[in-house]
Amino acid sequence: MSERVQQSPGPVDSVGGRGTGIISLYGPFRAPVTRELRHRILAQLRRGERVIILDLSRVSSIDAAGVGQLVRAYNVT
Repeated sequence: MSERVQQSPGPVDSVGGRGTGIISLYGPFRAPVTRELRHRILAQLRRGERVIILDLSRVSSIDAAGVGQLVRAYNVT
């Protein structure tokens, strides 16, 4: 299953299966940030994914707000 949503500041793809989920972020990951990343992580956890990989290979830049989102995402799990 693959989903694509428009997130401010950039798009997020979510893929899951076999207990592992991958969330790919791309574009700038800067303020203002939304709760979209957290919602995607929670959705994958509800689907039974227990290992969630955040793919940041396409993130062009990140600021303190983006790092804060990553810390909050880590604390969700």
